[in-house]
Amino acid sequence: MTNFTNASGGTIQGTEAGVLINTKIDTFTNNGFINSPGSGEWSNGIWISGDTRIDNFSNTGTIQGGGNGIYMNYGYSSGSYIKNFSNTGTIKGEISGIILANSTIDNFTNDGLIESTGEYGAIDLQSFYQGVSLIKTLENKGTIKGLNDGIIVETGNKIETLVNKGAIEATNGNGISFYFMQHAATEIDLGNIILENGSKIIAGNNGINVDITQIDASNEQTTIKGQGIDVKKGASVIGKNGAGIYIGDGQELNTQITIAGEVSGGAAGIVNEGIIGGSSDDDDKKGGIIISGGSVSSSSGGSGIVNQGNGSIAGEIKVESGGSVEGGITNTGSGSISGNIVVENGGKLDSITNTSNSDTGISGSITNNSDNKLEISNGEGATIGGGITNNGNADLVISNQGSVGKDENGNTVTNNGSGSVGIKDWVVSTDKETGKLDTVVVGGSGKDNVKVENITVDQSNVNLDELGNINNIISGVNQGNIGNIGTNGGGEISLSFDPITGKLTTDFNLNASISGATFRSLISTTSRRSTFIDNVMGNSMQTFALASSSKSQSIAMSEKGNL
Repeated sequence: MTNFTNASGGTIQGTEAGVLINTKIDTFTNNGFINSPGSGEWSNGIWISGDTRIDNFSNTGTIQGGGNGIYMNYGYSSGSYIKNFSNTGTIKGEISGIILANSTIDNFTNDGLIESTGEYGAIDLQSFYQGVSLIKTLENKGTIKGLNDGIIVETGNKIETLVNKGAIEATNGNGISFYFMQHAATEIDLGNIILENGSKIIAGNNGINVDITQIDASNEQTTIKGQGIDVKKGASVIGKNGAGIYIGDGQELNTQITIAGEVSGGAAGIVNEGIIGGSSDDDDKKGGIIISGGSVSSSSGGSGIVNQGNGSIAGEIKVESGGSVEGGITNTGSGSISGNIVVENGGKLDSITNTSNSDTGISGSITNNSDNKLEISNGEGATIGGGITNNGNADLVISNQGSVGKDENGNTVTNNGSGSVGIKDWVVSTDKETGKLDTVVVGGSGKDNVKVENITVDQSNVNLDELGNINNIISGVNQGNIGNIGTNGGGEISLSFDPITGKLTTDFNLNASISGATFRSLISTTSRRSTFIDNVMGNSMQTFALASSSKSQSIAMSEKGNL
């Protein structure tokens, strides 16, 4: 058949299908009404079956079914195929708007409405017996609307490029979602998701859900690999009760997420439990999250970006060109960020909270080049690998109970801006082998504007000689800007610092704690021994001195004369 046309005002209605197509057609056009009013999967407005080939499919009217608006079925040798698909009308089903089962559409354009009022998505890509459903390019300028999900891609299938210029709406579920089906391939290739100016994704759960939802019980490991997500200026992705963008455990985006528009969620704007940037890519410029003029936020007041579980961001996080992350960045669980975190060119990042127990933590540096205030909290056992730098004109506030490394200049904290850096609290750790302190090195042209409210020295295994000089604890800072210095022990070591003279005094309270009791016992035993030796030696002029080591306190004796 060369051409098929249902003219405007025309009606075609059938029980199992309004129109059943099982042949090759050059052009199929519907300007009227095509309907299958039954219920269930066999009531399809248009049923495209077997090895059908259609060069051009156009709908300006209405296609609807009690099951699906359009069902593209698989054949014995291959699935059905449409080269160019265009909808400017309405396609509607009570199960799904359009289902592709082992079928292919090269160019899919929607300027109208595609809707599902039932359990499946408005557009659903399915697989049977290792077959593949493929949409090479899906461009939405109209509305794709699902009672549950907007677009569903099941395992083994692919949308190579998805460009949204209209609306994708999901009342209860996810705007774009992925499902596992047994007997299908165990991987989904996400391709590129590009959200253009004026477009929106609004979902009851997650806006973009890069995760696998189980349908059939299986122990198979299923993964999603995607090329990237680009949210352009004027676009929005909103997950009302979940996240704007969610990447699940074991899932992977090979390149970066770029945001110039709005990404928001009830829990967080972006939640990552998988991999962003590729697991084998060593170039952090290709991965990570770039907020360039856009915004990432939580509508409930939580963190804008959350990296949790085993989440890995293999690249930098950059907030630039007036972009913002409201509620800040949280790295927790075993999460790791292998690149730098940079705020510049008017970017705004409220806070960075790192409580990750992974060895990596945040392996790069944190640099604030913006004029907006930033607060950094590094929890106990957490790591920031590359130092902290403030080049902006606003305040930077730091609390650290973990480990912070040095930058390329050997500085732990650098201030080059006109703003102040406030160290609210900092625990100075002790090397377990040497007993040396991990000195906080302050540098930069604005180092005199670094103020230290409280420093706590980790006294476990500390070499007491380290406590004789303030520069072993913190150096480079104006000593008049140092507030309280203490230890985290039970009170057996007390530190006092005089900012006027720069003198650090160490006092011992041997009545404090079990450690103090051990210390008192050791001194008492040594004193009795000393008295005995004095009696034996007479005038041998021997002395004993208190010494310290990296492992424990010991009493060393030096003697003049012979026993």
